[in-house]
Amino acid sequence: QSWKFLAAGAGLALGFAFLAGLKTWPPLDGDAPAYFSPVVEFSQGRGLVNQVWLPPLDDSIDGAGGRRYVYHGFVYPLVIGWLGRISSGGATACVAWMHIFNALVATVAAWSVLCFCRWGGAFRAGLAFLAPLSFFALCEGVAGRPEPAVFLWLGLGLIAVQKVPSFCPFLLSFLAGMIFFSSPAAGVLAFVLLAAFRLTQKSEFRFQELALGLTGVLAAVGICFLFYPYPAMDWIMGVWRHSRINLDLPQGQGFFSTWIGRAQTPLLLFTFAVPFVLALWPLFRIFPNLSPLRRIMFCSLGLAFLYRDWE
Repeated sequence: QSWKFLAAGAGLALGFAFLAGLKTWPPLDGDAPAYFSPVVEFSQGRGLVNQVWLPPLDDSIDGAGGRRYVYHGFVYPLVIGWLGRISSGGATACVAWMHIFNALVATVAAWSVLCFCRWGGAFRAGLAFLAPLSFFALCEGVAGRPEPAVFLWLGLGLIAVQKVPSFCPFLLSFLAGMIFFSSPAAGVLAFVLLAAFRLTQKSEFRFQELALGLTGVLAAVGICFLFYPYPAMDWIMGVWRHSRINLDLPQGQGFFSTWIGRAQTPLLLFTFAVPFVLALWPLFRIFPNLSPLRRIMFCSLGLAFLYRDWE
């Protein structure tokens, strides 16, 4: 029965997406134009370039007069730009596809929530109906930015964990890699979660797992840079420069200024909180059953990540 409620919620989200696409509403605000402009340019065959070079973007990212999109995750703009290109191209088509993509992502994310829900009855039915609408609202809250693609890969990873009992290093490493190329900051957290998840597994570590994991990461790297129009090193250096610019803005430095206090995207951290809490909860639930060595490794991994973000 819950699938009917999930379909109803997803249908409402998709209906809103179609209507929003027809009216090109709501308008993109904040720093979204700096991320969505390359989508429109790509849909019209002019390359993945940004004609809305707003601060804090500066010439240090792509050289004097450079406007290439080499400063953030590129999976989302490539997908939406390609969908816009095969239809009519231009801003209207890209915005319409953006809303539809957000609705589909919300459905996958909601499905992943249901996979971990152990309650039945009215609670499960209500969750099935509200989850796609909630995730759709989260995606629309950052409309124009590349983060909605993160929900897609994370949702698929959570579904894989639940539906495939045995640890699948290739698939999960591949999805973590796709998260990284969708949003590098979220990708770092995804690999931390992946390592923590492996530490909670009772089976002994085998070299074959490492080989499969590396193969999954390399597959993500190969696929992403096969379609990305610029050299990989240009993107790596652009992301690094952009991250340093954002963390060194006058209003403050470090974790809080970027993920909570930014004027353009206030409370951005909470947009990601729901799916990542769902990912972390199963790990902490079995934490007491780990061996002392694995507990130490688990905590060290978390502390290392927190230190890097606070830095």
